[in-house]
Amino acid sequence: MSPFKKESLHMLTRPRATPALPTPPTFNFPTGDVTVLLSNVSDPDTTTRALASTSSLSIASPVWKKFLCPPWATDSTTPATSLDFTSDPLFAITLLLQVAHLQFRNIPSKLPYSQLLQVAILCDQYSCASLVAPWLDSWLSDEKPASKEDGKEGWLFIAWAFGRESVFEELAKKLVFEVKIGKNGKCLTKNGEVMPEPMPNEILESVLKIRAEIIEQLFRIPFTWLTNFEQSTKPLCLRNYDKEACDAMIYGSVARGIQKASLWPLTTSRNITLSIEELANVLKGIKIQILQEPRGKSVEWSHINCKTINMHFGVAKILDSVGNPVLDCHRLHMREQRGEVKDK
Repeated sequence: MSPFKKESLHMLTRPRATPALPTPPTFNFPTGDVTVLLSNVSDPDTTTRALASTSSLSIASPVWKKFLCPPWATDSTTPATSLDFTSDPLFAITLLLQVAHLQFRNIPSKLPYSQLLQVAILCDQYSCASLVAPWLDSWLSDEKPASKEDGKEGWLFIAWAFGRESVFEELAKKLVFEVKIGKNGKCLTKNGEVMPEPMPNEILESVLKIRAEIIEQLFRIPFTWLTNFEQSTKPLCLRNYDKEACDAMIYGSVARGIQKASLWPLTTSRNITLSIEELANVLKGIKIQILQEPRGKSVEWSHINCKTINMHFGVAKILDSVGNPVLDCHRLHMREQRGEVKDK
């Protein structure tokens, strides 16, 4: 009787054993001529050795080709006998090696977010996105909804690495609205976590540039309005009575709303760490209190028309003007990833 059958006889009399970890993917090309070193998940202090084909690796990746056949090599140069991949995620590098050696049997039709990101990072690192092109439609079949989930900002890199331009543009615009600044000056996600790395070249700089411009414009709405009250030598109230009280109530409504968001005193937009989305919600949430007409007086005594500030209109107009952070260099890179640009 096999050991599996023996154990099944005791399942009713003892606790179920802890499920074993999934078997890590394996790779080997028995007729290979170069050794590849891989990490060992069961024993991190050791490495796993496998054989690979120099020609297959050279065709798959220009980066691997340079390691194996350096263009600066001379006749006296000792040829490379091994490639060290121990710092790469085992699943992702094994998958790439399998595809490079036409070992397609165990290539999954779906990848969870974490593994998809690992593969994207290695495809960018080794310039071999075309290697996995036949599987992209399957792996990215749910990219539209999946890429918008909170906490999965790495989808921006996935879209960039695999040339998914429409998804990249949507996520970059979304990031403009959501990114905020931490106490140490680092970019934070909507959930307050440090922005994951790596990020596509120049995208964060472009996002932060647009964020700074929009934050400044939003900042100017309450700042300009409050400054008008502070610098005016006479009340701004439109009525001929209770002018000071009316001004004080409206000024206090705006100042209090800003204070609740820990933005008081308003001095400069550079000190604002909130995201565009958060600051816009603060401004739209400010409720202007209006001085009520005295009891028994007609509507002619009302100060309703003194409420000249319209937070919602001003905020909406600014948000509609938010620019696109995607640069020409991003579009060119994604065209190259899709194979639409001929080799230079």
